[in-house]
Amino acid sequence: MISSLERLLQATGHAAELARDMMALRIYDIDIRIIADDSSSMNSGMIGNRGIYWGSPGWTKQRVETVFGRRAFRPDNLAMFNDCPFPPTTPRWNLLRDHLLKWDEVFKIMKVQRKVYFLNRRVGPTESMDQLLSTNPSGGTPMGGTFNRVLSDYQREGRRQDQPCLILALTDGEANDKDVFNRTLDQIQDGLHGDVQVCLMGLSLEPEDIEWFEDEECDDTRILDIDAWEVEQQMILYRKVIPRSDCYSFAMHVYRALVTNYFPADYDYEAPIQTLRHRLYITLHALDRRFTGRRDAKYASGMPTTIKNAMTCCVPTAAVIGFLLSGVKGCACGTGLAVCAGGLASSKAQKSKPSSNVEEGLSDADDQLIGALVQQLQRRSLQSAGAAVAGYGWSRPSIHPSQLRSIQSAIGTLSPNEVQMRDLQFQDTSFNNKALDVALGYLRTAAMTGESQVAS
Repeated sequence: MISSLERLLQATGHAAELARDMMALRIYDIDIRIIADDSSSMNSGMIGNRGIYWGSPGWTKQRVETVFGRRAFRPDNLAMFNDCPFPPTTPRWNLLRDHLLKWDEVFKIMKVQRKVYFLNRRVGPTESMDQLLSTNPSGGTPMGGTFNRVLSDYQREGRRQDQPCLILALTDGEANDKDVFNRTLDQIQDGLHGDVQVCLMGLSLEPEDIEWFEDEECDDTRILDIDAWEVEQQMILYRKVIPRSDCYSFAMHVYRALVTNYFPADYDYEAPIQTLRHRLYITLHALDRRFTGRRDAKYASGMPTTIKNAMTCCVPTAAVIGFLLSGVKGCACGTGLAVCAGGLASSKAQKSKPSSNVEEGLSDADDQLIGALVQQLQRRSLQSAGAAVAGYGWSRPSIHPSQLRSIQSAIGTLSPNEVQMRDLQFQDTSFNNKALDVALGYLRTAAMTGESQVAS
């Protein structure tokens, strides 16, 4: 199977790694459910219907301006998009067909089952992918209702309670029932439906659709969104995750959705910018959402927000040096929480001198303390969710108020500002290290509060 996958994945440039990580779908018996947007808007071109019926079907300077507007990232030349076999005027339905047929080849090689759902029609379980895609799109975009139908089927069909589920949703924009959709995504984040993870794949280059996907992006590994290839390519190139535009092929873009939620390896183009500060932030952010129910909570930082002032606000802890910016490892994605441990505690690393280009890890003591805190909070945050999955109702999990305040102070300290989040996310390692120093102080307090609760 791996050999067959490697042949299929040659165009990605990461065939060996992808083939082995894709096998997780079979080895761990992942329940795969696909949601295909068959709304009327899927008949539109990727850039919409504005001016697509005259002139060249390919990229022009005017079309680049329409798609990227005033964004910080945009192509230097039109040749950057040559790897995509679909011009921007291609109907979105054509790209959806391309993605699903390619994914189905992977599923057939691994002999794993998948179930396909459409927004506006019901289909039989035995139909081939070609048959499923033979009906032209028509109707609205009830994404929230369809997600609930998928989750209901997943829980009703006699699956093991602990069987992971991967929902792959391909859509071109905002749901008609956006309140239901957002509420359902929050429930998935909270673990109410079991170990469910979601990948939202964008199939539109219209500016309003791109903005919708940015708004839906969640700082939690349970929910992943992948923008249209051109946008994704330019964003990761701007963030210096890749050195050249040709390092992110269209084939890589299509296939990475099958593994990214579970394995943030080197070919996961989010992983290189997920510094230790970022991973600790998304871990605590996810926990806070489970305990408080607040989706977009903002908390005050424990340090100055400007780099100049932050450099003099505190003295760094004696942390073990490790984790180069381009290679942070150790993300426990199967739980929906990203936890990094300072694993480079060798004598060589301990003797290394601190560098402004190297991110600090955790000392052995902090590693054990913070790791135990996160595990304890994770178990507590999912206790009520487990009861809900078993059919006993659900109430939001509780946490000691002082412990919650400490965690929220750490979140505020680790949180990026809007510019960092959208453009240069977590690029300044010196500032990251200072933020980690302050946040660790709050987390030590939270850990001690937890220990005192256990003792009493």
